[in-house]
Amino acid sequence: LHDLSNRKNHVLLGIPPMIGSFFFPPIFSGFSQAHPEISLELREQSSRETCKLLMDEELELAVTLTGDVDTGVFQTHPLHSMELCCFVGKGHPLAGAASVSMEQLRDEKVVLLKGSQYHIDRLIAYYQRSGFSPSVILRSSQLATIKRLTETGGVISFLFRESIPPEENVVALSLDPPLFLEVGTVYKKGHYLYSDASLLLEFIHGLSFGGDGDGDGVKGGG
Repeated sequence: LHDLSNRKNHVLLGIPPMIGSFFFPPIFSGFSQAHPEISLELREQSSRETCKLLMDEELELAVTLTGDVDTGVFQTHPLHSMELCCFVGKGHPLAGAASVSMEQLRDEKVVLLKGSQYHIDRLIAYYQRSGFSPSVILRSSQLATIKRLTETGGVISFLFRESIPPEENVVALSLDPPLFLEVGTVYKKGHYLYSDASLLLEFIHGLSFGGDGDGDGVKGGG
């Protein structure tokens, strides 16, 4: 009876959309197979908006960027380092480069994701260390729109390497030096986790998301 009262048979998981395409499918398929009695729902917001939902206890659990998470308020567990790359169309003059410096990107027009985003702040700081700021001509909330604009070759964008499959008509270029951001599970300290959410947390921690940008994908853990 205690176990039944400790369960809702439903978990709402927060994941920012740019990393959700990489993390959510293996989490959803694996957890649904292991626990078919528990329904899993996705809430897609930026990492900062996700943490606000956790703070307000509208979410129990999230997989998100952890670089600016307040560890005095939230419990975090590292999962994967994601590489923030410069994406260009396959016809772009830089498409054949192994990596690019900020100086090479100085005059490029940039499309970015809309909203208060931790990775955008890191990117702008990265630019500014080179003595200039990105020439941002558009901010969009839609990854598909950013990808389509990048394909034209007239603009560049900055997304995580795992955000767009390698068979698409864009090329991911490492920055020089490369820029990696940490992703992990996050939940509010002192907030009671139902057993459903605890099971999901344990399941996610048992997955292996590969090395730093190695493209090996997600593997089941022990």
